[in-house]
Amino acid sequence: MKINRNIQALAALVLASGLVSGAKADITYKISDYSLEKANVSFNFSGDTPSGPVGSDQTILAGGIGITATTPTAGTGGPSSYVSVCTDFAATLYIGSSYTYANPAQIPDASYVPDPTQVAGGLQSAANLFSKYSGLLTDGSRNDAAALQLAIWTVLYDSSWTYSSSSIGNSTFAVNSSGTSAGAFSELKTLLESIPDPTQSSVEILVPSPQSGSNNGNWQSDPPQALLYAPVPEASTVLTASVLLVSFGVCSLRSFGKHRA
Repeated sequence: MKINRNIQALAALVLASGLVSGAKADITYKISDYSLEKANVSFNFSGDTPSGPVGSDQTILAGGIGITATTPTAGTGGPSSYVSVCTDFAATLYIGSSYTYANPAQIPDASYVPDPTQVAGGLQSAANLFSKYSGLLTDGSRNDAAALQLAIWTVLYDSSWTYSSSSIGNSTFAVNSSGTSAGAFSELKTLLESIPDPTQSSVEILVPSPQSGSNNGNWQSDPPQALLYAPVPEASTVLTASVLLVSFGVCSLRSFGKHRA
């Protein structure tokens, strides 16, 4: 009997190990345009970005990016489809391309720093904005969706932002009114003036795996962007808390023959 129990225990351990392994399987997502529109930004990072030289102005796409799983997601915990925003400007997603992301998603804390030029506390501010306003990506206008992505980029790269009629941001990252829709520019200021507090713990990060250009078949040199994710509450939680809107956000885009987000 003792031997049989040991065998049963070992079998249970192997099964549990297999389930854990399956739960951490990477997921491949195809990128699509959900609610993107053009905006103009200035950036001054330490070195060239994938999208242009230091200090240049660039017209990009900002708004909601759709992701659809092209690999099975049953039992993995990852969304089969979603609308999101990206957390790192100096990386690239191309519309129509597919990228692999680690599962499960990570909690946005100090242990994950996708871009060393991001300011301290910026990732948490971005998570707070996404937790409260992610519904703008699916339920708002394209101006609203663009404003949310631009606000998230601003808090990620600005420890303190300034406002003028021509730009919002600072010397590292700024959104220019020229080349950005008036509606998105105005909404951006409103969002930055109302960043939620305290910390929102319901937001996670879908992290590229690997975090390099080889993620997309080695044809792009720069790494893909990480994406924010707000899991849907369990049914029992919904009964006692307000339902969290399923939404996602944007990323920078430029046309290279393939649309880049």
